[in-house]
Amino acid sequence: MITATLYTQDDTQGKSIEIRCFEDIQKAVGGFVAMAKLKGEEGDVLCDEDGLMKKRGQNAKFPSLVGDVLVAPKAWTRLPFNKGENK
Repeated sequence: MITATLYTQDDTQGKSIEIRCFEDIQKAVGGFVAMAKLKGEEGDVLCDEDGLMKKRGQNAKFPSLVGDVLVAPKAWTRLPFNKGENK
């Protein structure tokens, strides 16, 4: 399990959430996960790969991205895919 910060579309403050598996990340961003490279941001910035096609609005914290954005520590890459999968 990791703790990540979720920035919903209209939120610049962010909210800490617990992530147990990759599927939790998909739920948080609302779809397929893409990693964005943003200078100065600690952790990996994850967003919905299809956010533009889904016509998601601009993210208030990360204006170059759309929809909800999750900032997660690098440890997210070691999470199981789903809750039923062993680590």
